[in-house]
Amino acid sequence: MAPISLSGPDADTPPLALVLAAVTLVQAIASMGMLSFSVIAPSAALSLGVGAELIGLQISLAYIAATCCSVPAGTLVRRWGAVRASQLALLLCTAGTAVAASGYLVLAAVGSVLIGLGYGLTNPAASHLLFRFTPPHRRNLVFSLKQTGVPLGGICAGLVLPRLTVGFGWPVALLAVSVVGAVLAVLLLPVRASWDTDRQPGLAIRADLTEGPRMVWRARPLRLLSVTAFCFSGLQLCLVSFLVTMLVTELDYSLVLAGTVAAVAQAAGVVGRIVWGWIADRMESALGVLIMVAVTSALACGLTAVLHPGWPASMVVALFLGFGLSAIGWNGVFLAEVARLAPAGTVGMATGGALAFTFAGVAVGPTVFSGLYTVVGSYTTMFIFPGLLMIVSLGLLRAAHREST
Repeated sequence: MAPISLSGPDADTPPLALVLAAVTLVQAIASMGMLSFSVIAPSAALSLGVGAELIGLQISLAYIAATCCSVPAGTLVRRWGAVRASQLALLLCTAGTAVAASGYLVLAAVGSVLIGLGYGLTNPAASHLLFRFTPPHRRNLVFSLKQTGVPLGGICAGLVLPRLTVGFGWPVALLAVSVVGAVLAVLLLPVRASWDTDRQPGLAIRADLTEGPRMVWRARPLRLLSVTAFCFSGLQLCLVSFLVTMLVTELDYSLVLAGTVAAVAQAAGVVGRIVWGWIADRMESALGVLIMVAVTSALACGLTAVLHPGWPASMVVALFLGFGLSAIGWNGVFLAEVARLAPAGTVGMATGGALAFTFAGVAVGPTVFSGLYTVVGSYTTMFIFPGLLMIVSLGLLRAAHREST
């Protein structure tokens, strides 16, 4: 069994570009599955006989499942190998979208759980591979490039799935995601043997789901960073979950046009992840970059809260381009910093533990947003509340920054 390098790439290193492309594609497809209901919510909700605002509950259900899976994911990655864990993630996503396409509300919930379980495996597996094969001085940028898979999946969801829904119905749109996931799982078969040489088949799979989070909570820098991620992820999922519905119901956009605006926000997130990662490497300060993200996200929330149908489309697009740049662009810098702060040999476990907080924010954020919407009655006004989370996260990041200097 080949040893894991703790300071740089392994001796027998596969091409970093190939590893990065593979984990980014896995992330993109898993993210497309997670966001699929968000971009077809008006049509799917009508067919299922529920209100479109309940998309927040569906997203939360998926991320609760992702949280449960991400905690033991580090152990699963070490036992089975990161590539095998990635294949399992894709197959769970494939099964989940296929089940959800049945047209029955209960099965849509079951499908959401399966998609979430798959999504929970993706980041620990990817972090394990990238930490092994990436030189330390390039990690912020490489992790950020990998995390572009999330908005890339969102772009595909926003551009493709509404059009498939209009042309063929929303179940066909979900089945398209299933097919793509299954194909990529098969394509990963040839590299499994050479990339999973560090797997530990005899490693016991323990049932203690709190090990990763407890490790993160005991280390104050990781604790502050993880609670910040709880706030950031809550905002991010409120944006991607409700943007299309908000534009359709309150600004009278068509489903296709609203999906295009959502794709623009996701595209800005792709750019943001690369730019923020590059800046973090140049500044040698991931925390400084995350502080900038918190400030710009708070400003974007304030502008969204005063959005109304009189705004020209160009201003709406510009707003959500900036919003996506910050609120969807932070994840790679966060994961690289978690990997840097993790005790030796525990990158997968630390990533899973930190992601438990991230996914908890995702689960709580849209659920609270949906509940408060029934009182406030306006999606735009609702963005005041995640804006307050950005103020909280700014305080946490400044505390973490003071400790690191």
